[in-house]
Amino acid sequence: MTELITGITTAITMVKSLKDFDKKFKDAEYKNIIADLTIELAEIKIKVSDLMEENNELRNTIKEIKNKEKTKLIFKSGYYFNFNDEGPYCPGCYDLKKQVIRLTEQPKMMHNFGKYRCPVCKSVFK
Repeated sequence: MTELITGITTAITMVKSLKDFDKKFKDAEYKNIIADLTIELAEIKIKVSDLMEENNELRNTIKEIKNKEKTKLIFKSGYYFNFNDEGPYCPGCYDLKKQVIRLTEQPKMMHNFGKYRCPVCKSVFK
C-alpha cells in the first residue's frame, strides 16, 4: 500500500512538472486536462490512505476477536475450560472477577480434600 501512495505521489510530481511545461503552451483544453488529472490523482491518494486506515482498523478488530475467543471459557464438570479444552480454570475467580486463573493440581495425598486448588482465591475443588 505504501508503494501505491509513493507511486501516486510521484505521478502528482510529474503532473506538476507538466504544469511547468504547460506554461509554454496556451491551449486551454490541455490545461484543463492537466488540472483534472491532478485532482483525480489527489483524490485517489486520499482514498488509498482511507483504505489503509480502514485495513489497519479491521486487522486490529480481528486480533481483538481472536484474543476474546482465546479467553472465552466453557463451563463443564464444575470447571471452566477454553475452546481448546485447556484448563481447568477457577469458576469462582471467573464468575466473580472475570479472571482466568488456571487451577493447580494438588499432590496425590491431598486429593481427599480436593484435586485442584486456585492459587489466587485458594479455593479447593474435587
